[in-house]
Amino acid sequence: MAEVIRILPGIGRRSPDAMLECAKSADLDSVVIMGWGEDGFFFSSSYADRKDILWDIERAKKILLNE
Repeated sequence: MAEVIRILPGIGRRSPDAMLECAKSADLDSVVIMGWGEDGFFFSSSYADRKDILWDIERAKKILLNE
């Protein structure tokens, strides 16, 4: 598994703009973006294939559950 990079560590909320700026400078190959706003749930991915999106979500879930 790849190294997990914590760009903005700590407890609390970060603004979506701050998180997106960090992602831009992280040299990523792909992204999955999820969030809630006044209009409801937003979801977008650089993947076209749903199985790839789900695989990344499950990998992130495993990392979060093991911390």
